[in-house]
Amino acid sequence: KATTDARMRVIGGNKYIVLAGSKIDPTIYSNENHVKKLREENADKLDDGTTIADIEFSSPSTAGEFVGGGAANGKYYWRTKPDDKKLADFIKYIK
Repeated sequence: KATTDARMRVIGGNKYIVLAGSKIDPTIYSNENHVKKLREENADKLDDGTTIADIEFSSPSTAGEFVGGGAANGKYYWRTKPDDKKLADFIKYIK
């Protein structure tokens, strides 16, 4: 059963915004100190497990850890609905 319902917007390829109205998992599964710190730093933007303001992160993985309550590889954690494409599918690497 999914315990999160979060949306993220990527801006400029280096800003990852978890949008207001996102539901985060209340349980912390791993990286406990890191996840607690992220949530404490943004406590004023949370109300009963739901974001009440947009929250900016510097990586998709950090945004995923904040939402999911543990270690996350953001390139695979974040997926589109309904077609389930992963963020990695949209990343273009400069060679």
